[in-house]
Amino acid sequence: MIEKVIDDPAYYGPFNQTSFENVVRKMLPDAGGTIFTKEWSKDDKENFSVNWNINNVVDEDQLYVVVFIQNRDTKEVYQTATNDPDALSTPVGIFMQAKNLDLLLFPNPASKHANIAFSEPLTERSTLQVFNHMGVLVEICQLERGISIHTLNVENYSSGVYYLRITQRNRLIGVSKLMVF
Repeated sequence: MIEKVIDDPAYYGPFNQTSFENVVRKMLPDAGGTIFTKEWSKDDKENFSVNWNINNVVDEDQLYVVVFIQNRDTKEVYQTATNDPDALSTPVGIFMQAKNLDLLLFPNPASKHANIAFSEPLTERSTLQVFNHMGVLVEICQLERGISIHTLNVENYSSGVYYLRITQRNRLIGVSKLMVF
């Protein structure tokens, strides 16, 4: 749970700041999250429920849930979701809207990970293909419906130029060039 904005003169931070954004209020069930140890297959689902007695929150109307699925070993985040209607109002989302971009690749150049951000969550499952400078397919992966950002692990890529192509049902939805060092 995050409290989206705390703007209260009763709360002081460093340098007398009184406005705070995206304050983490509680990680449920605890900071370790929920660990799933089973083998997963396509379309597998898992339901679970957690409760929290809300206290010491400045504005309950500013509380939002943020959920993410992360690989415990590699720390790679596979998927995120939130009930915050302004989730694209992040600096990345604002930049993409200002530049009228459907796809943004950052950081670029990259050495360990590159993020692929979409202006809107994917409406259906998509395919990401990564090609080296010679046009050889280096990696292919599926991007699940509903994601708005995907983290690509480039740690084992050789230094050089790579081209990313994203398709839905053989229809091109985005291309980008990535430098890896």
